[in-house]
Amino acid sequence: MIFTMSQSEFAKRVKVKQVYISKLIKQGKLPTKGNKLVMPNAEKVFYQNKSRMKLTDSTIVEVFNSAESEDQPIKNNQNADMQDLLNVKVRKETILADNHEINLKKALGKLVSIEEVNKTVTHGLIIVRNAFISLPNRFAQRLEGLSAAEIQLMLEDEVNEVLTELYNLQETYQDESGNTE
Repeated sequence: MIFTMSQSEFAKRVKVKQVYISKLIKQGKLPTKGNKLVMPNAEKVFYQNKSRMKLTDSTIVEVFNSAESEDQPIKNNQNADMQDLLNVKVRKETILADNHEINLKKALGKLVSIEEVNKTVTHGLIIVRNAFISLPNRFAQRLEGLSAAEIQLMLEDEVNEVLTELYNLQETYQDESGNTE
């Protein structure tokens, strides 16, 4: 009984990629009717010619690695899957585009390095830390003879004063766009 089968179904059946089946059809090695394969003739032809078609299960990475290990260029008779080559090229172009985008953002000042951010944050935290560490020295002598409630009020006032000073410092660290560094 003769019937037709799609390229993708046939590729799954014989456990190869659909792109490879399409390539064989274009080369005229498999019988077709329209875009579909004529079964069971296509299957018979495929398995009869399998050894002559030099199917390879190696990926492009394996082909390159074997060529490097042998210190030889890749030979034309090694069937490196064109889809894998295309994927590698697309990946390379994507990475290059991402790098150019990052460089452009750096040039425009829209991107800041992590080291610069770490330096700025560390500097800001040092200022805050020093402001709060200096609190006891600022009003220790004034606390003598005060009650707990008076000490608490004085401490709250001093903390508020330190926070106000820190808030006023932001004007020093603002850039042209109004962002606080």
